[in-house]
Order: sequence, then structure tokens, then C-alpha cells
Amino acid sequence: MEVSQIKELDTHAIVGGGKAQAFGMSDSAEFYTVLSDTLYRDKKLAVVREVICNAWDAHIMVEKTDVPVKITLTDEALVIEDFGPGIPPELIGPVYCVYGGTTKVKDERQTGGFGLGCKAPFAYSDHFTVMSCHAGIKTLWAISRGGSETDGKPDFRPMVQVPTKATGITVSIPIRDPADVEEFTKLIRRVVRNGGMLATLNDKPLDRFDYEGARKAGFCLVQNGHTVGLGESKVYVLYGTVLYPVMTSDQTVMHLVKELSNHVESWAVTVLMAPPNTVGVVPSREGLSFSELTTKTVTRLLNETIVKLKRHAAPVAKRTIIERAEKQKRRYALKLDVGGSMLSHGHGLLDDPKVIAERAVQGNLQVYLAGRNHTRWIFNTFAKTFRDDRRTFRRARTNRYGTGFDFNHEAYRHSSRLFRRMAAKLGMLDRLFACHTDAYANPRYLLTPFSNFKGSGEVEPLLVISPNQRDASKWIKDLKGPNSFSNDKRPVMVMVVHRATDELLTNILEVAESYKIDTELLDFPKRQKGRKVRPADKFTDLYSLKFRHSDSTWGEPSLEDPAFFVRFRGRDGSRVPYSVHEHLETLKELFPKVAVIMTAGQQAKVEKLGAKPLLLGIIQAFEKSSKSRDAQYAAMIASGDFVSGSARWDAAATRMRDLCKGSAEIAKILFPDRATASEKAQLSATLNTMLTEIKFDHVDQALLDKMTLALRKLRADANATFKHLVLKAHDVNERYGYLRMAGDFNPTNPADEQLVVEFVRHFERRRIKAEKEAAALAAAEAAKPAVQDGSNDNTPNSDALKEAA
Repeated sequence: MEVSQIKELDTHAIVGGGKAQAFGMSDSAEFYTVLSDTLYRDKKLAVVREVICNAWDAHIMVEKTDVPVKITLTDEALVIEDFGPGIPPELIGPVYCVYGGTTKVKDERQTGGFGLGCKAPFAYSDHFTVMSCHAGIKTLWAISRGGSETDGKPDFRPMVQVPTKATGITVSIPIRDPADVEEFTKLIRRVVRNGGMLATLNDKPLDRFDYEGARKAGFCLVQNGHTVGLGESKVYVLYGTVLYPVMTSDQTVMHLVKELSNHVESWAVTVLMAPPNTVGVVPSREGLSFSELTTKTVTRLLNETIVKLKRHAAPVAKRTIIERAEKQKRRYALKLDVGGSMLSHGHGLLDDPKVIAERAVQGNLQVYLAGRNHTRWIFNTFAKTFRDDRRTFRRARTNRYGTGFDFNHEAYRHSSRLFRRMAAKLGMLDRLFACHTDAYANPRYLLTPFSNFKGSGEVEPLLVISPNQRDASKWIKDLKGPNSFSNDKRPVMVMVVHRATDELLTNILEVAESYKIDTELLDFPKRQKGRKVRPADKFTDLYSLKFRHSDSTWGEPSLEDPAFFVRFRGRDGSRVPYSVHEHLETLKELFPKVAVIMTAGQQAKVEKLGAKPLLLGIIQAFEKSSKSRDAQYAAMIASGDFVSGSARWDAAATRMRDLCKGSAEIAKILFPDRATASEKAQLSATLNTMLTEIKFDHVDQALLDKMTLALRKLRADANATFKHLVLKAHDVNERYGYLRMAGDFNPTNPADEQLVVEFVRHFERRRIKAEKEAAALAAAEAAKPAVQDGSNDNTPNSDALKEAA
């Protein structure tokens, strides 16, 4: 088989110049090792592949393809025997023992052409034997990697010569380690099967792929039961009796490989049939040589295979789409189930394009749904199946590729119209609510009025009739919440009926039945006749709640005269914000008697009793405490406002802020002031933290704005009070550079903190002393010209000089 063409090598012409001289080749032992050993990536596989393929080529040469190659494998040797013509003794050297010597270059039926495969046993063993039977003579040749007689180059020598009637060549390779026998067995089976060769192993026939049908179709599929060893690519090329992976940097080829993989079943490998003399292979026969000819051939084979599969898959896909659409059970699903089916594990080859296409459609239907025609198939089938909704599907199929058609919105619109009609007939549209699937996993579980509900997806054909929203939410939560076993997350419709009479409930049930809507009637409390004595209003005390992680346990209301109130979203255990729990002890000391309310009616009652929002109480206490100089000084330290400028995050400035926040003593050293860490300063800091961390529900925007202004005012007042102490970041880096050497300390360890304090105090004294000396020196330098001019001691310059001295 031709592996290259000489005419391809003449790539350009040269005008002028001297006489061309040919290259040479090294005749060294190292180069022979390269050609017979290091050339191969998988050495054992190379030995098995090259020797077996040579034996099968010998059968092809004499047209004995009905006779199997005989392979014998023991713990001592691997013996491969063919029944071809053999090699005459006088040609064993020029043909078998010359690197590059071969008889296959012009025979397109055989595999090879480099003259290297017969030397592949050197990749595993230092020596092997070849017995050639030809023209009635049997000759045994010993072949060795080389010795001193040949300067380390491979050698061959005759051992025995006897008469015989057989023909063929027997290659015997010694086994170095009996543990290699199992691996050689697997490689022999794989090479014989993938090459489609006829062979026996220890007198037992070996499986082989029959590529006869594949050669007619141009390709075939190796199913996942036989893809072991074919993991380098999803597409292989069969050239001769060897499978070569399609792996290249050519983006066009690899894009076609990916596209072809989408049109066959998953985990299968596609094999393309390359005609003789159309591709090139690397000398080791472990891959294709992607020359211009090879790239052109592989591209053509890929395109032809994709076209054939698409042509056979189109009617199968259409039939499958129609069958699945007609089996659609849910009236408003509006979407076709295109999930792939589980295919059975196949073994062997598939060479029928129709069967390949059918299995591909069964396992990967969504590949064939792109395009306007396929979208029309879906909508036309839906229109016939669900005749009540045929207008929807006819409108959808007019959109190109179905774009602009929102399936989920249409599903909600269609499935909710019966509820809308029913509620309108009862005159209770304002009592109709909806609970979306997102609310099932949300801890709030709130219902939304039907008129404001922005839902999507099919509505469950169930109407929940409840005396209030709370009971309905709890019922839906138990039925479809995250802890339930239900996977049906469709929206649920709820009708809230206050002060329901038996006649009204009966009427609702009858109308719902007429619209074929299932109902779930929750328990309605029985109304007691007679006037009830209304007890005094009591409210739940915030500090009586028992928190468990993010949940809270509620007791009986006991607070009659609240001073403050806080409103949460509901009485479910998970409604109280965790941020309140974090500051509960401090809140209890500062703001006693805080009532917990859930409704606007309760808020009106507590406000009537004189209680004010807890957030307002925090703001007022914060404004009062933040007026002191101590609080403003602490705020300057906490916000880092003692350092200003664009470089305020430089190393020295950052270290200064961190040290001041960690130690009040260090802050006093660096920014001396009469301010102290008083109770007002601590209270202001605590309230500041509450305002920024606690999240309040149902708070007026005006109150939030008041909180923002209070925080801003403290910072503005503090900056105005201590503007004389504010440093530029540039000055910090120049004057307080020693702070970069100050290490971190644990504020809870007084000894650790004291070390850093002493460090800062020491260097600060040195800095102040150095500044005074520099100022004195500058004053002396400024006074020198006045003394040289002869001025008397009563001049200002003389006084400055004396003072400096």
C-alpha cells in the first residue's frame, strides 16, 4: 500500500544555485534503536499489531484470506505463523533485515510500506527468531538487537535449514515476564477484531469485525460493548487493517467530528472506510499523517457520512416527534418531551445507516428538532391532539423556529382561565390567590392576589378553599414544600372566603364541579352566637421568644403596656429575622417592653397605647448619645476618618487604622485628645452597630431616611470637631512609616497589646524628638544670614538663634 507519493515531495522549484546533493542517513546503533524501539508509544501493542498485520498481508498476497493466521501464546513465547509465500533465503537480508526494505509499496491490498514493522519485536525483546518456508526449504534465522561483531547494530544469522513442503513465515518472540501474557492476550484479541482479520489463538477462533457491509456504506458504528481501546477519538479511519483515530489541529475536521458524534448514539465510535492510497500514516502506524491529501480525504468522508445519516434520520425523527406528541397526557404541557431514551448496550458493528439513524434519534432526539420544519411537525400534531388549544399552536408555528412563543406563559394563561371564569361567575375575583412554585422553597410561603400574579407554567387543576391565607399557606407548604415527597411544583390556586356560610361554600363547590376543577375544602371555624366579652389586648413580648437557630418558638401573649413594637411578616417560626436574635440581650437592656406584631391592625392598637417603632427608639437614643465628644472621637477611629486622601489604603495608613481600632491607648498616642472611652461613646457604637445590622420588616421609608441622616450627621459632626487631627495619607506614610513594622496583636490578650503599645510609644517619642531637632536646625539655618550682615543681638533673628541654642 502506498504510504506516500514522490510527486508530493517536489514542492517548489529553485532558479539558479549549484548542483543538488542528497542527504544521508546515520549508520549508527543508536539510530537503529530509534527506528525499532523508541519509535513506538505503546510497545507491546506495536509488536502485536505489526507482526499480525504482516502475517495477514502474506495471506492477502497469495489470496488465502479464508485461512486463519495461527497465533500461539504461552508463558515462554508469542508465536505468529502465516501460510503465505515465505521469503527465499537469499532475500531475507534485503527484504526482512533492511530498514525501509518492503514488498508492499505498490500493493494497495496490504498494510504497511515503510519496511519497519517486521523489526517491531525489538520494542519488546532483544532477540527473536524467524522461520521462513519457501520453495521446499525451511530456514531458521536468529535475529538479535546487535553485539560487538556488528558494532551494536542489529544482526541476523541462519541457524538451521531443512527440506519442507510448507510455505509461510513463523515469528517467535520470547516472553520476558509471564505476567505479560494476560496483556498480550487482550491486545491480540483487539488487533484481530478491529482489523477484521481471520486468526486463531491457541487453536481457538478469534472474533473479528466483518467490514463488508461497512465498505459498501462507507462507514459503520462500533457499539459501546466493543469500544475498549478506542478512546482517543469518537471517529476512527480504517485504512488497511488498522484503525487510526481522527485527531488533528485542523478546526474544520474536528468540528465535523463533533457534528458527526451528535448524529450517532452516545458511547459509540464511528469508523470511516478510507479507500487505498487516499491517506497517509505515520511510520509507527499509530496515527494518521494529516497531509493535504489526508485532510481532504477525511473531510470528504465526514461530510458524506453526516449527509447520509441526516437523510435517513429525518423521517425517523418526524415519526418519533409525532408519536410522542400524540402520547402527551397533560393538557397544558405545551412542550414535547425530547429527553433521550436509555439504549441497550450493543456489541459488534452496525453498518446499516437506517438502523444507526433510528438508534441516534431514539437516544438524542433534540438534535433533530432544530429548524422550522421540525417545529411545524410539533405544533401541527399538538393542534390535532388538543383541539381546544389549536389556536395557540397555530399561532406558535408561525414564529420562525418557535422564537417569540413563551411556552410557560401560554401554559399558565390557558390553565388558569377556568379559575378566572369560575371566580368571575361567583363574583369573587378579589378573593382568588395564587401560590407559585418559587414560594414552596421560600420560607415566607405568601400568596399573591390573582390579578397581580406573574406566573408561568401549568396551573394544577385544584382549588383550595380556605378561611384565611395563613391556613392555605400552611396546607400548601405541607403538601409541596421542600420537606415533602411531592415533585409536582405547579402553581396552586386558593380562594379565601371570610365569614363563609354553608350556602356560600356549597355554591362554590357546585360551580367548581361544573368547570371540572377539583377542590380541597379546609376546616372553617364554627361561628359562636351571642356577644363575646372582649379581653384586654395583649401582645407577644419580644424577649419571651425562644430562638432555635433561625427558628423561634412563640408563647402566649402577655405584654399589655408596650413601650416599643417591632413588626414581623408572620407568625411562622422562621419569620423573626436572625439579626434581631444577634442583638437580643443588648436590646433587652436598652429597650424593655417590645411588642411583636404581625398585622396592620395590631400596629394601630399598639400605637394607640403610645408605643413607638423600635427602630425609632434606636435612632433617638443614637442621636442623643452621638452628640458627645467621646462618641465622635470613637466614630472617627471606627470609620478611619483620621486619615484622608487618595492613598488612605497604603500600608502605613492601613496599619494606623487597624491599630487604633484594636487599642484605645494606641489611638490616644497617635491622636491625642481629651476624649475618653466613656459610656456614651460605647452606647453610641453599640447603637450604630444595631442600625447597620438589624433588618426590620414593614418600616416606613421616612424612618429609614431618618436613620440614614442620623448616621451621616454623626460622621459629619465628628469630622468637623476633629479636623485639626486629620492627617493626609501622604503624611502618614512619611511621618509614621515605622508603623509598617508593628505586628498584629490579639485585643483579648493585654500582654500582647501592651507590647505593641510600648513599641508605638517608643517610636512616637523618637519621631517627636526628631521633628523638634529638625525645627531647631531649620531655625538656626534661617538666622545665619542676619548674623553675617552685622545685625545686633536685639534683632529678631538673634533672639531666635539664642532660643534655638
